[in-house]
Amino acid sequence: MSLTITAQPSLNKVDQFIKAVMLTYPVSYKSRMAVLKRIFLDGTSFGWDAAGCPDLYYFGGLRSDMDFGDLDQQCQDVEAAMAGESCASMALHYAGRAVALKRQHADRELVSTYIDILAVEHTQGEDAPMNANLVDDFRIGENQLHSAPYLSMDKDWALAAEEVLTAARHGISVSLGMSSWRFNPETADNRLLHIHRLLTQYLDQLDGVTGTKAAEANRNQLADRLIDEVLAEEAIR
Repeated sequence: MSLTITAQPSLNKVDQFIKAVMLTYPVSYKSRMAVLKRIFLDGTSFGWDAAGCPDLYYFGGLRSDMDFGDLDQQCQDVEAAMAGESCASMALHYAGRAVALKRQHADRELVSTYIDILAVEHTQGEDAPMNANLVDDFRIGENQLHSAPYLSMDKDWALAAEEVLTAARHGISVSLGMSSWRFNPETADNRLLHIHRLLTQYLDQLDGVTGTKAAEANRNQLADRLIDEVLAEEAIR
């Protein structure tokens, strides 16, 4: 399969930060959503700066290019082991390890090549999860959004928070089967229900910065108007 990818997205400060994290920690953060999950849903709050941006000092110094040093060293070790191995079963074991390292290297090269796209897009359905994994490490009352300065939050970061919260809430809804007529809140997981309510509260407060609900309502009105116009034209014919 040959696909020519020429897209060159424009990255805002949040996208740039996500890009740097993915380049610096390719094992821990393999997608945009993984970075947003760590910032807004995992662990405890690290506070906010005067500009309404989350304090992200715990990520440390970030790189501007991909590091392959760890894989290169492991490859050298496996090659040395393979060269000195006479046992057939162990040689096969090292061969399997070598293939795994080559695959990891290729995956990391692909991420490095298309990092600008991966830093702004969800390419494997991360924005519509089918489970509640995004809140596995969620700490009620201690997460980054619990004490967020909603009235003065930076809009780019507010939109990013909204993005991961919307995905997390969707995942909880699917996990609990909330859209099913069989759903019974009295027998559902209380922790997930509580987190679902909290995420909804956070999203309501974020909307004061992002204006997402009003924008979506306008889009729906426009879509309804266009549909009515098409139906009217069809009726005339």
